[in-house]
Amino acid sequence: MKNKSKFIMNRIVALSFSFAVFLLTDTIVCATELSSKTNELICENVKVKITTKCTGESNPIVPDCIEQYLLFIDQTTNKTVRRDTSGKLMSVRDARGKSIGRYLDALATGWVCKKGISKPYLIVWYNTGGNCDECEWQEIFDLNGTVLASTLRKTKQSLKKYDGILLKLGLSSISVNDFLDIQLR
Repeated sequence: MKNKSKFIMNRIVALSFSFAVFLLTDTIVCATELSSKTNELICENVKVKITTKCTGESNPIVPDCIEQYLLFIDQTTNKTVRRDTSGKLMSVRDARGKSIGRYLDALATGWVCKKGISKPYLIVWYNTGGNCDECEWQEIFDLNGTVLASTLRKTKQSLKKYDGILLKLGLSSISVNDFLDIQLR
């Protein structure tokens, strides 16, 4: 009986220690500080801001970001439109399969204000951090914050449609060198 009670007491101590370590680990994960970075670009009479929120422990190549959005602010009327960027929150797991959080699968990393035939447009460059055709895409926004075209879904038909919209808007001369980097932190 004495051995059994000693065994139970050791198990309780071990479980208590494990629970304390779990709480400490959970507190550290929850206490991870978020950094927020906002970039601005003036496009005719519209100030465009992009805000990115990432954990302080982010990988410098592919940051662990939880939110990214655009604000289109008409400087004559002060009307503001918010648009989330097209990165989606995805569950991320460590090597043991344990959930370590939800982070954006892609980030807007470049942008340019480009004059079309009759008015300017915002073109945003997205990147997943990978090196593949599906790892990068572009979106064209009017200055009201509406997405006019995207290369996110890369089918022959969608790329042909995108190229047609570029021509129609007078944006056919866009080069990768036109894009300004978006500072993520």
